[in-house]
Amino acid sequence: MADLEHKFDTKVQEIFDVLVQREPAWATQLGIHEYDDKLADMSRERFLEDIQLTEKWLDGLKGFDEGKLSQERKIDLESLIYTLELALYQEKEIRNWERNPYLVADFLDHIEPLFRKDFAPLSERIELITGRVNRADEFLGQLRTLLGKKPEKLWCGMAIELCQLTPHFLNTILKASSESGEVTKPVVSGLNEAIKKAEREIKEHKRWLEEEVRPKAVDQWAMGREKFEKLLQKRLLGMNSDQILALGQQLLEERKEKLDEIAHKVLEEENVKPGEDVVKQARQIIESDHPQGFSQVLKAYEDSIRESRQFVIDHNLATFPEGESLTVMETPIYLRSIMPLAAYISPGRFDKKQEGYYLVTPREEVTQFNYPDISNTTVHEGYPGHHLQLSCANRNPSLARVLLHPTETIEGWAHYCEELMKEHGYHNGPKDMFVQVNDEVWRAVRIILDVKMHRGEMGVEEAVEFLVRQTGMNRHVATSEVRRYTLTPSYQLSYLLGKVMIKQLKDRVKKVKGDRFNEREFHDALLYAGSLPIKLMEKALVEY
Repeated sequence: MADLEHKFDTKVQEIFDVLVQREPAWATQLGIHEYDDKLADMSRERFLEDIQLTEKWLDGLKGFDEGKLSQERKIDLESLIYTLELALYQEKEIRNWERNPYLVADFLDHIEPLFRKDFAPLSERIELITGRVNRADEFLGQLRTLLGKKPEKLWCGMAIELCQLTPHFLNTILKASSESGEVTKPVVSGLNEAIKKAEREIKEHKRWLEEEVRPKAVDQWAMGREKFEKLLQKRLLGMNSDQILALGQQLLEERKEKLDEIAHKVLEEENVKPGEDVVKQARQIIESDHPQGFSQVLKAYEDSIRESRQFVIDHNLATFPEGESLTVMETPIYLRSIMPLAAYISPGRFDKKQEGYYLVTPREEVTQFNYPDISNTTVHEGYPGHHLQLSCANRNPSLARVLLHPTETIEGWAHYCEELMKEHGYHNGPKDMFVQVNDEVWRAVRIILDVKMHRGEMGVEEAVEFLVRQTGMNRHVATSEVRRYTLTPSYQLSYLLGKVMIKQLKDRVKKVKGDRFNEREFHDALLYAGSLPIKLMEKALVEY
């Protein structure tokens, strides 16, 4: 058994080492800095090699005798097979890599973490950034040979917009380095020259997209029912698209009824007479209470982080890992087109400093930054949501689980936390409850849109209209949301579906444990198991 487990561990290490070498941006994000001066190979040959490698790894893993492995390694084996089979399906059958011009975003994914993470002095990191920026011509040239005969029109438009934003982002880094006092003039000059060269390449790439790609692009981003169904199977969700759609529609109706009830309570609390649309009235009341100016918005988020973190500690909801921290920052400009609200970037698995970043995107309408919304979003993104969950997952020693990103667990946990905190008394007045339930309405809408859009039953404009009508979302924000949904089939349905699956898992554990059930212990078991798919998470909780 020991020999077999050693052989398995060696195979996991081999797979991991190859992947970080082939994905330098991911390596940087993980906290592995051996490849910080490199860019990923974006050639067609590389993607075809990925398919062959994945098939080879799967064949090798399926040859292990699962019965002779420890429980932890059994879960690791199943996890690896899960993630590789999912990747193989996406690479070999869906093949978005050969029709997605928006892969130009991958260039900036190589740059941003080097600028944000303080793993080395700024001067050293600027030199690494310069090395990657200098390779923009090779990277973009490979992208121009990667696209097949039917590039996607919507994604082409998004790529053109990103090409317009990229020089500004690069020059923001240049400005910060020159004003820091930490970077020598020769290093700043080197970055400046690299950026000028990259700007010429990006301008040419933008021209190519506009003149050569967009005229022949097609409007076919939807994968269709058959492929979408198979994607759900690969994700081990245990439900088909019709069942998931029915759940979304049911939850939407239930949550809208509850929202109407809470809206009346908001009006009653404010001594306002109900009109024809009480939900709209309540929303206007809530949105009127917000910080003045974006600097005060950021301060409100920082205050909310401190308060929610202390609440989790005081109410014994989970055990915090040592050394974690969470920093609020303005969303980098290149991310704003796909992150119109708030977002979170987790600390890397191997980062010495386990610091997460809570991104807040400036918006013209400050009503979107009302205090109840800030509170609920911070619970989702920070404590006890994404930041706590992913910081705890980083403490799991398994290398296999580093490769996993099951959205029903990650997004489901964060969404579960919104309700959990209210149940324990955190900001649970009518206005706060309104925002929490309104966000549930939004997540139910996401289920419906995800299924219908990717089965090819609903277009972008219809989806935007549905999102605005059902949630009251600003149209500009809704448009950005829906455009992002087209890139991520089955991701958006994971929020509310994942929450439902976690609550069901919790109920099963309660039934087994009876009077011995402890909520903090359940949360800890789930958090420190690493980010496992819910189906495998249940196996990981057996020992608990």
